[in-house]
Amino acid sequence: MTSIRLLPYGLYSPDYNMALDNLLLERVGRGESPSTFRLYGWSISTLSLGRNQAPSVLGFDISEKSDEFVIVQRPTGGAVAVHGKDLSYSLASPYPCQFLPPRPKVCYQMLHDAMAKALEDFGCGVECAPEDLQPDYRDKIYCGLTQSPYDIVGKDRKLVGSAQRISKRAILQHGFILLDEDFGWVRNHLGNEGEKVAHSSIALKELLPEGQILNLETLQKNILNAVENTLQIKFQKAPLTPDEEQELAGVLV
Repeated sequence: MTSIRLLPYGLYSPDYNMALDNLLLERVGRGESPSTFRLYGWSISTLSLGRNQAPSVLGFDISEKSDEFVIVQRPTGGAVAVHGKDLSYSLASPYPCQFLPPRPKVCYQMLHDAMAKALEDFGCGVECAPEDLQPDYRDKIYCGLTQSPYDIVGKDRKLVGSAQRISKRAILQHGFILLDEDFGWVRNHLGNEGEKVAHSSIALKELLPEGQILNLETLQKNILNAVENTLQIKFQKAPLTPDEEQELAGVLV
């Protein structure tokens, strides 16, 4: 059984989160870092843009919004994601490798199957969107507005979406679970588009059985167990190495 490094959970800045995910993709591809999985949160409300999106796609002057939330670029593709009270995950691994299938689409499906199993064990009624779903991406700049194949949904609204980037020798997949209703700032600052995102997305708290408390530690354990069982791997807790810390610090300067 393959061992995968598990980094400790923490709330980090948007720049740190995306810089670390990208750094792990690059270092894993160079053979300088091991396969790594991590769960993390966001220290401030954030809009993360897809790798190929320009800030102008948002349709407002970002300098006027800087006190309300942060805008950051993801190393992966896709549309704008809204982060706040969510639990994010990422996996960086050599690709192809022993524990991941050779087709990226199937990797996406397997990780979402694991997430769905973890959420079901947590008491939530969820399902993965069907493989033959034909999403309409036209004029949809926010990922919460569109359900794609294998996205995790509850009550017909999007709960979990992910994105990938594949380099010559490595793959990065990351995504997030909205934990609690956090759409106040979205409605206030993104106008009609924010209202649409709020209506098409759902928070995990809304799917919990009546009276159940959202225990983040239990949810994380469920996710880690489900990913281990689905991918047939074993997590080994370990921090970043000094070399990784040094390189990350250089990126964040």
